[in-house]
Amino acid sequence: MIKIFLEIITLSAFYKVVSSKNSSPVLVGVILQPSPDSLSKILPGVPKDTTLYVIESYINQISSAGGVPVLVPFDLPQNSLRYLLDNLQILLLPGGPTEIMNLDGSPSAYQNRMHFIIKYAKERNDNGRYFPILATCQGFQNMLVSMAGQNLTTLQGGFNNTNVNRSVIILEDEVPKTKLFSKMYTDDLKWFFQQGYAF
Repeated sequence: MIKIFLEIITLSAFYKVVSSKNSSPVLVGVILQPSPDSLSKILPGVPKDTTLYVIESYINQISSAGGVPVLVPFDLPQNSLRYLLDNLQILLLPGGPTEIMNLDGSPSAYQNRMHFIIKYAKERNDNGRYFPILATCQGFQNMLVSMAGQNLTTLQGGFNNTNVNRSVIILEDEVPKTKLFSKMYTDDLKWFFQQGYAF
């Protein structure tokens, strides 16, 4: 429940940032994942690897924040995928149980495509076309592996923070200068600081 609440807050922030001076709706791409084995228990007869899905709460939260969710199949041909991404304002990499590593230790087809998408987003941002990515849970893992050059061992160590609280230091004077928060209303920024949420 807390995770869903934080997603609503974060998506609302993205919406306000992108659309505060824009009357057209914000198109938020949501990556569709290959269906997990457990889906076949719910939908008997559906062959594995033929169905793409995303958890409904992502779609509901984007809509409730005023965005328009656009479902993006991860396995589109690269030219079609690039065309679709070119027409989005925000991208969401969802959490989920999709495998990011094959049995032989190599990146899965899904992880390879996430790497392509993350490289695309970086290139687009580097070229001055702002394209924020929101990632939750597995989406963060996809980003970590991609930024480490597809090195899957990135996720295998160094995370010894189980049940440990860490303070997040927010430089309040610097936040309004960032692309993400620069167009937010002052009252909204104050509210974020008072809540103590990490972004």
